[in-house]
Amino acid sequence: MERGSSKSECFSTGIYIKNKSLYVIGALPAGCANASYQFKYYKGKWRLIGKKSLQNHPRENWLNKVDINFLTGFSIRRIETQEGGVQIYKDKFRRKEYFLKDFAFFLAFGEI
Repeated sequence: MERGSSKSECFSTGIYIKNKSLYVIGALPAGCANASYQFKYYKGKWRLIGKKSLQNHPRENWLNKVDINFLTGFSIRRIETQEGGVQIYKDKFRRKEYFLKDFAFFLAFGEI
């Protein structure tokens, strides 16, 4: 497994390969938000097949976790509060293709 990373004042990134998938990680400082993008090589192109993201809102006392599967067209959003409350939303969305060649290092890439 090969790994690489870079850091700037506003955004840090990392990349690694595991089980024939290419993972690109992006994170904002202080652990407020991060996203992991999974790409697979298929028919000559690196396609986005999954995205996991996490947003931490300490002032508002909640945590938002999102798992998107671009192959099935399903997403799961889990919101947790510090008081122990949990809300889970499962959604079906119209699938759209995203490619590594178009990847932009911002956490909204691949939003549905």
